[in-house]
Amino acid sequence: MLKSILLSYAPNTVSLFNLKNFLRKIIYASLILLVFLAINCGSKTQNIDTIDLSGEDWSISLSDNLEYALPEISHSAWETVSLPNNINSFVKSSDGAVWLRKNFEFNSDNFKGNPAVYLGKIYEKDHVYINGVLIGENGGREVNFGRKRIYPIPHSLLINGENTIAIRIYSSLSGSAGVISSPIAIAPFDYAWEQEWRFANKEFIYVSFFFFIGIFYLLNYLKMKDTKEYRSFSIFALTYCIYEFSRNDYRFNVYNNFLFFKFLEYATLFFIPYQFLRFVEEFLKFKKFKYSKLYFLLSASFVLLFAIIQKPQFWYAFVGYWDFQLPITLGYTIYLTFIRIREKVIGAYIQGIGLFYIFYAIIKQILIERGIANLESSLEASVLFYFFLMTIALRLQFLFVKRKIQKRYDQLREADTLRDKIFRHMEVMISKPLKHMHAILLEMDLLKDAKLKKEKIHEIENIQSTLQPLMDDIIELSRLEVMKEVPFKAAVPFVDFIKEVIPANSITYSIKVESDTLIENSLELINSIVIRLIDFPSIQDFTHNDLIITQDLRGNVHFRFLLFHSNPKIAIKVYNDLQNNMSLEDTNSIKWQIIKQIARLLEAKLELKIIKRKYLRIDLGLTAIQAPASELTPIKETKNKVFKNKTSKSDKPKQDWKDELKTIFTNIRSKLSKKK
Repeated sequence: MLKSILLSYAPNTVSLFNLKNFLRKIIYASLILLVFLAINCGSKTQNIDTIDLSGEDWSISLSDNLEYALPEISHSAWETVSLPNNINSFVKSSDGAVWLRKNFEFNSDNFKGNPAVYLGKIYEKDHVYINGVLIGENGGREVNFGRKRIYPIPHSLLINGENTIAIRIYSSLSGSAGVISSPIAIAPFDYAWEQEWRFANKEFIYVSFFFFIGIFYLLNYLKMKDTKEYRSFSIFALTYCIYEFSRNDYRFNVYNNFLFFKFLEYATLFFIPYQFLRFVEEFLKFKKFKYSKLYFLLSASFVLLFAIIQKPQFWYAFVGYWDFQLPITLGYTIYLTFIRIREKVIGAYIQGIGLFYIFYAIIKQILIERGIANLESSLEASVLFYFFLMTIALRLQFLFVKRKIQKRYDQLREADTLRDKIFRHMEVMISKPLKHMHAILLEMDLLKDAKLKKEKIHEIENIQSTLQPLMDDIIELSRLEVMKEVPFKAAVPFVDFIKEVIPANSITYSIKVESDTLIENSLELINSIVIRLIDFPSIQDFTHNDLIITQDLRGNVHFRFLLFHSNPKIAIKVYNDLQNNMSLEDTNSIKWQIIKQIARLLEAKLELKIIKRKYLRIDLGLTAIQAPASELTPIKETKNKVFKNKTSKSDKPKQDWKDELKTIFTNIRSKLSKKK
């Protein structure tokens, strides 16, 4: 029945199987692609001699004069500056443009291939001269800031010996100017382009990673609609994927338009903090931020503003002020994470590590872009690290949920097994008395003598009185049969505990156990099995009942019941019944099965033996441990500490069928009252 219920709520298994296979293929394909790109990017290249021009010996002039491109003009009196560097402060003090010059030595015999000037990211516009001749400007585009430059040098320009390179820099961008990143070198033209595409491939690995992560969690969300954190994480990953792609050189293979991709870069940048905030809220199970809609609309308005004002210089300046709010947004997510860390949520610890790294990287990036610090950016590495951590965190969260569902499924299966066992025992034990009651009722319909009817009613009441204790035993046996282990164990001094367990005047007993002995097990079940053995009906029939509680050489505790009967046949019969299991229709069979199930859960040994054909010995062995006297905690004597009841009410599960039986008994009573 449980299987049919679960199948009724399960989705189409065929479609789930196909979706699972589809997801697996996507993951495998992405891994193969990433490994291929990683190998391609990581392969070693031949050692090619380049002329490194970076350093602190660049000369700079704040006046704008085209004659500074000529090699015969001396720059020995100019100020010096280090490159790569953000020289924004120099540009602000200039006539509008600055000139950078440096002399370098060239030997054609030591240089292989066609030479080229290989420069890092430049803000905003540049004109590059070799020995007074212009070889390239602005990367070949009208608007092209923030990108590297590769300008081929005609062979006739370079001479063996000293040569001069002059770079004219103009920047209307607030905060950035100059050659701000490596390399700055004279390198073979093919080598320079190979390095650029190698770098582009490396960046494309990140793009692919974000893309496949986004698709993977989006498909998982479509499969499990209640996992909102999957949806927000996938949108966050895909948004960041578009942002990274709009900055990668592969974009020009799709559409050769710098302005379009710069707009796309800023448009996605505005929405990344919002998507990031939504993911953190849903991952940590917080309600949506009060002003999140306003934050979203504000981001959308910035995109609209950029679409109206299509000036990259304005965009760059605007983003320079906009990014001041990023530490605030990130600080709020750190605050939310700290709340969950205090609640000891495992995912929050992983989230916190990634957030602190991103926070450090953003502060560092702001300082770099404003020329305050000449450091290498770690923003991309921090974001990649965060996505990697959160992928692990979401996977762990899924495993925890899966484990919780499996636990719930096991509980349902256990309840289903419990119900089946109860009804099976009921069918064996109760069906016969109920049929007997039904036969008596039919017989009463034919009786006319009031005295005989009264006797039949009394007979029915006697049968009914025996059913309730039997029902309790059936429930207890079924409950114990489905248990795999005891739910709770406690360690207490054995002697003090057992003195409170054994009912007074119920049996003659003696305790021969060391006072420092501890028992670590389910105290409830130990109490139950001792009481049930003492009160077992077959044992009560014996003439003398003695209990010796002793210890073996290993320190384990033994309850040894020594039972004597004047008639040896009765002792042997009880032994055979208990050893070979009684008939299922015998009420004592249920009681003995309960004792055996408790012994199983306690990991106790239950042995029976006939001694001199007159004595029946029942030996119950329990594992015990020794402890120093300082660790013993005596049990205080209280009237309500130990109950003599075989089962407590709290242990009896409430079942619908039991209410139905009570209704049947009520109907029987009503019929009996009508007969009267």
